[in-house]
Order: sequence, then C-alpha cells, then structure tokens
Amino acid sequence: GGSGSGAAVSLSGMVQHTMKKQENVAQRVVENLSYDIKKNHPVIEIIKDDIQWSQTDDEVEVKFLVPKATRAKEVVVNFSRRKLKVVVGNVVVLDGETGGPVMVEYCTFTIDDEGVNREVCITLGKNDETVWGHAVTKQE
Repeated sequence: GGSGSGAAVSLSGMVQHTMKKQENVAQRVVENLSYDIKKNHPVIEIIKDDIQWSQTDDEVEVKFLVPKATRAKEVVVNFSRRKLKVVVGNVVVLDGETGGPVMVEYCTFTIDDEGVNREVCITLGKNDETVWGHAVTKQE
C-alpha cells in the first residue's frame, strides 16, 4: 500500500537534479565568458563536448550553447560543399569536413535564447539521402 508520495518525491528529486545539472553546464559556459579589450567583444569558450547533432534524409542539424551576451554578428558560419567552419567571437568552434556533400544554398543558422544561454543552430542541406557517420570532422 502506501500513499504513493514517496514516488512523487523521487520524481521531483530527479527533475530537480536534471535541472541542476543543466544549470551547472550553463554556469560553466557563462563563467568562461571574458572580454577581449582590444577588439571590444566577448572571447567565448565553448564547451565543445556539448555540441549536438542530428540528421534527417534532407538535412543535418548542429547545435551548441553560447553565453546570453553573444550577439548574432559574433557568430560567423562559413558553408562550403564539403566543409563547415564556425567561429564565435574569436574562438573556432568547428572547422572540418562535413559527413557528406552539402547544398550550400540550403544551409542556414539561427541563434535563439535557450534558458540562461543562447543556442546556435546550424542547418546543413544534404546533397543526397546518405546517412552521415558524423556531422563535421574535428580539426585540431
């Protein structure tokens, strides 16, 4: 028997733990925001392990968080048929070969508010329906 309140407390605790974990990641991003005085714009350290990607038959989507203070003009995305380069402030976030050929005319990016941060979402138009094994190879 029992009233079932223990299960509710556990679920509540799990939700709070998950939210706390997300806040910690967001806090780490915000703490890494510093300013380059000479160029008068933020120097942004992206947590590269937090870059996420997904795909459909038609497109590949790459997402990552940046600090709330990041402005759209600080995000530079260069698309080409086989490469993608993303720079935020003066930090190279991605620079490498795509998992397959893209149609540059169908490539876009957006930057939107996401909780205490902003999210950069890059959409790559796939040249064909081939399943990609990766979004972008890492160039170190």
